Amino acid sequence: MDPDQHDSNNEPSLGKMLSQEELDSMSTLQLLDWIAQTLPPQHPALMDLVYLRGRVEDLEEIQDQAREALEQMDSALKKLRSPAFRVGSYLAPMPPDRALVCVNSTEYVCEIDPRVPISQVRVGDRVLLNE
Repeated sequence: MDPDQHDSNNEPSLGKMLSQEELDSMSTLQLLDWIAQTLPPQHPALMDLVYLRGRVEDLEEIQDQAREALEQMDSALKKLRSPAFRVGSYLAPMPPDRALVCVNSTEYVCEIDPRVPISQVRVGDRVLLNE
C-alpha cells in the first residue's frame, strides 16, 4: 500500500490534506474531530472515534485539574520560601527608586516596588519590607 493512502478506498492520509504545521498546531480533540469529519457518514470507525474522543476528553480534563493543582502548590511553595516581611515607617524618598525607612529604631535604604506610587506615600506611613 502506498504510504500516502490510509485505506482501500484510496482516501488521502492526514499528511496530504493538512500541512505538518497545521497538524502540529491542533489539539488531540481537534484532530479526532477533523478525522471524523473526513470519514464518510457510515464509516465503521466513527463509533470508535466517538468513544476515543470521550476518553481523550476525560484525560484532558484530568490533566487540566492536575495542572491547576500543581500551579496552586507552586504558588504556596513560593510563599513559604519567600523571605519574611517586616513592617517599617517611611522616612524619605531617595531618588530615583529607593526610600529611607525605619524598622525597630534602625534606618534602612530600600528599593521601592515599581507598582507603588511613591508620590502618594507620606512620611510616617507604615510600609511593608521584604528582607
